[in-house]
Amino acid sequence: MSQLRPISLCNTLYKVISKILIARLRPCMANLVSPNQVSFVPGRQIVDKIVVAQEMLHKFKNSKGSKGFIAWKIDLSKAYDRLNWDFIREVLWEVGIRGRILELLMQWINSVCYKVQTFLWLLCHKKLLTNAQRLKRKLTNVADCPRCVCPLESCAHLFKDCTVTLAIWNRLGFGRGEAGQLMDDYDDWLLHNLNSRRFVVHGLPWYLVFAIFLLFIWKWRCKVVFDQKFLLPADPHLMIYQYAFEWFSACNPMAILPERSVVLLHWMAPLPGVCKVNTDGSRINSSGLIGAGAELWGIFWGLSMAWDAGFRTVEIECDATSAVALLKSPIVSTHPQYYQLLQLKIHEDWCCSVKHIFREQNCAADALAVKCYDFAPGLHVFLETLAFLSDVLAADVGGAVRPRLVSVQFLFGLGLLPSSVP
Repeated sequence: MSQLRPISLCNTLYKVISKILIARLRPCMANLVSPNQVSFVPGRQIVDKIVVAQEMLHKFKNSKGSKGFIAWKIDLSKAYDRLNWDFIREVLWEVGIRGRILELLMQWINSVCYKVQTFLWLLCHKKLLTNAQRLKRKLTNVADCPRCVCPLESCAHLFKDCTVTLAIWNRLGFGRGEAGQLMDDYDDWLLHNLNSRRFVVHGLPWYLVFAIFLLFIWKWRCKVVFDQKFLLPADPHLMIYQYAFEWFSACNPMAILPERSVVLLHWMAPLPGVCKVNTDGSRINSSGLIGAGAELWGIFWGLSMAWDAGFRTVEIECDATSAVALLKSPIVSTHPQYYQLLQLKIHEDWCCSVKHIFREQNCAADALAVKCYDFAPGLHVFLETLAFLSDVLAADVGGAVRPRLVSVQFLFGLGLLPSSVP
């Protein structure tokens, strides 16, 4: 029963499109999926892995000599439910799936709206099996709330009045009166929030955050009932915002704008007493080598050296939008370097600003990133100007400008174009 989950009610059009996509991908799967993966690929059987495992253990048992062997058995619990949508998009792009079919696949994958819609339908029609509903259907003799001392766990109590729910609500950053929490009628409270047209952090619509808040309250309540070892996350409000942000980003991809404008860009020197950290990363397509996490590692070591040198005002510039978004986001990230950067007190004890720039404003860091494969892994400190950097640094110091074609909407967002530009 711990694995019991309601099935999403997908409509016919959704099922037809998914069948078409599957039919088009099926002939390509054998070439796209590694031979080591035997599940869910036509012509391959999962029992093949059983034979391989038996042969491997037989080899271990009969091997002689001082050389040892070790085998790891890894169980990826619900691995297909834990993949990041951005990662899936990048993998599909790398294997050559692009254009309209890529957009259809991503809409198919991230269509959690059916899950949320099904849940909201049950909630609004008071069909969720709370203990009050189970008592009404004579499925239990106990109607009290499993999370507090309330004698009757109704939908109104669970989502609006329970002390545990209120604690999570308050951590979302809204007072009891701001989103209708003081309304006496439960149905009016639901409609007030689900019909809201205001926006909150990251430009997220409040009705989306509210709907996902309700979904997580129900999910965590069921966890408490069916899993005695379950503990509420330390930051439940951040999980709600993260889920809402990923869903909203996946369902509202940035449209490709045909209107573009040429701008002249150049590196700008910092003011006296200010330290500027420019970082970049690179990749060699032919070999597949990647300067792994180069932008974030560059920021990490740059901040460390700036702090040790006595600077307390630092400007971070990077042409990787993902790295800039990671550092600016109020939502806690699971990225392994996120907490390392927080430990450098990006937001405390000193003034650190993070800014996205284009590559034309980051040429020195870009040139270093291209040459990083010539050096051993690790931190390298150069006390003299490298030969291949002389011309680039001289151009930056001289204020040399470089042209770039950029979408007008993006320029408006950065404030690089006046409002009179169409």
